[in-house]
Amino acid sequence: MTRTMMKCLAVSLLLACFGTTRAQGQDDIIGAPLGTWEGCGTGGITIGKSTTVCLVISNGPNWQEGQRKYMRLNFNPTADEYTRFHVPQSFQHLAVDTNNALTDTFSGRNVTVHVASQRAISMQRIYYDNGNEIFPHLTAVIDVKDGVARGIAWDDACVFCTKKECKENTYDFSGNRGTSSDLRQPTKGCLIEKSECVTFDAAGRTDCDLILYVVWTGTDSKGEAFQSSAYRFSAFPAQELSDRFSQNLPDIPTLPGTGGDDN
Repeated sequence: MTRTMMKCLAVSLLLACFGTTRAQGQDDIIGAPLGTWEGCGTGGITIGKSTTVCLVISNGPNWQEGQRKYMRLNFNPTADEYTRFHVPQSFQHLAVDTNNALTDTFSGRNVTVHVASQRAISMQRIYYDNGNEIFPHLTAVIDVKDGVARGIAWDDACVFCTKKECKENTYDFSGNRGTSSDLRQPTKGCLIEKSECVTFDAAGRTDCDLILYVVWTGTDSKGEAFQSSAYRFSAFPAQELSDRFSQNLPDIPTLPGTGGDDN
């Protein structure tokens, strides 16, 4: 049975919460007992059914470094449907504006993101390096076996740019930057200079906002094979990317505490 994988439905913001974590090792965050962390979503992942994915935005990649502050955005895409999670005005609120509710948490620091599904968690990527580089576009590939998320890898983000703009951008939870040979997954991302992002933003463009694409691979709770991983950007010729990237897909509400609707 063939399914149409390009249908993109609106994703809604379920929960935005701020938190602070104590200094801890990587095993406390992503390893087997996971401490008191209850994960992101419960129940088996089933094709065509709603599932929870969490995007965590933190103020640095080293979770052993004192107290790490973070914000978690939860959304409910339909499993195995090609999904885009766009955080409107995130470039302004996280990289430019120093007078909003997020300033104390993120100003003057690297803004780092990772993704969770159930008790699986990705490595981290820098969104803003607190200097002159923005890495806005991410694709998370969620690996599932019989409805249980086993791991999350990043897709190759350098399909968006030239080799000159492609840079290593994947970190473990001790703040160490890894390579594809270290982490056994694509580790590079496309940078856009902040000055160029400011120009885009002034023109009303969203090129530098934080955008997460999500696809699934493996089998769902009924043993059916996921197909959406075939639609990740790295699977397409370069000439097709601009059309797919420019699709008018829905946004989530604005970041909480920044003047937008956070309900």
